[in-house]
Amino acid sequence: MRPFLHQTLNRTPPVFSRFNVLSGKINPKRSQYCSKELVVKIMPETTYYDMLSLRPNADVESIKRAYREKIRTFHPDSLAGELARRKGAGNYGGAYEIERRIEEYKKKTQEINQAYSVLSDPVAREAYDRPRKERAQAAYRAPDPSRAGPYAQRRANPAPPPQTPVEEKMPVRWIAGLVVVLIVIFSSFVSLFASVFLTDGLRPAGSSGGLSSRDLQETQNAIQATYIVRTQNAQLPTATPRPPLENRNIGKAFYDSENYGLAEELYTLALSQSPQNAQWHVERGFVYVQMMVQDATYFDRAMADFDRALLLDDAVHETYLGRAEAQYRYSTLPQNRPPSPEAIQRIQDDLLQYIERTGDIEHPKVKELQALLDG
Repeated sequence: MRPFLHQTLNRTPPVFSRFNVLSGKINPKRSQYCSKELVVKIMPETTYYDMLSLRPNADVESIKRAYREKIRTFHPDSLAGELARRKGAGNYGGAYEIERRIEEYKKKTQEINQAYSVLSDPVAREAYDRPRKERAQAAYRAPDPSRAGPYAQRRANPAPPPQTPVEEKMPVRWIAGLVVVLIVIFSSFVSLFASVFLTDGLRPAGSSGGLSSRDLQETQNAIQATYIVRTQNAQLPTATPRPPLENRNIGKAFYDSENYGLAEELYTLALSQSPQNAQWHVERGFVYVQMMVQDATYFDRAMADFDRALLLDDAVHETYLGRAEAQYRYSTLPQNRPPSPEAIQRIQDDLLQYIERTGDIEHPKVKELQALLDG
């Protein structure tokens, strides 16, 4: 081999040699031969379809099937038995490795749930696919000046055709605008006249111009009809399952309207789709606390939800407040009166835990429970 050729080959390695495609890492020793922008271009983009191992044209059944397989593979509870076995055998190094894998599985499960919530909803999926399709079409249609010859730049940016100047007829536009303004002003005067004179003429004698009892009754009837329609719409079956976040939002709306039975159903459906959401367990626990008035057996369900939330994420501080409220309501039921000293101590411990973690001593529920305990 000629000396000059040998020296040139050794001095100029391949431009992609600093990027390892399998490991996704960059070789720092060869950073002078490859720019950061070039490495970013060759690194693949992870999409929701990649998370579920699907093609972009996958149908609904394929998405559901892939979602179940991924959840079954990466569910953190699948490693619970191995973690217990290694801790029982005294293999704490192996147990630490399993705990690290459990954290990775939790993050992977959240990503899979997010991907499924978007791809299972036709509207959200279309909105997600639209930018990707537009980028692909733009990349397909855009010319490449470096590969098309010396005249590619001229073909890529052709000169605009000459435009013939058009004389604008300003008087016609001004007249049209003036007509529109006059029509709007006339309509406003007609509406004001009807609202002031005709409405006052239809009111019964003795009215002072405010809302009558008939108006208030019609408003209440309209609100009740709207609530009934929304309740029926929430219970209707859909062609595709609603995303878990939508089920949670509907359940929260029912909870705010004091319809706890439907709220419990929607929260249960949302948690069946996303069982690792600690905040939703806490919110369903508060629903059970309200349902304890009719049935004391909901106390066990509420405490189970609060304990599950603490196991998933102990940073959800409302859990301690919910435990305290649930225990107080249970201890004040007719069959449990008067509250035992042990129950009062547990309630005070949970309130203390909430205050120590948040410092929020002005919370309305904290003040209410503390006043009831002091009384």
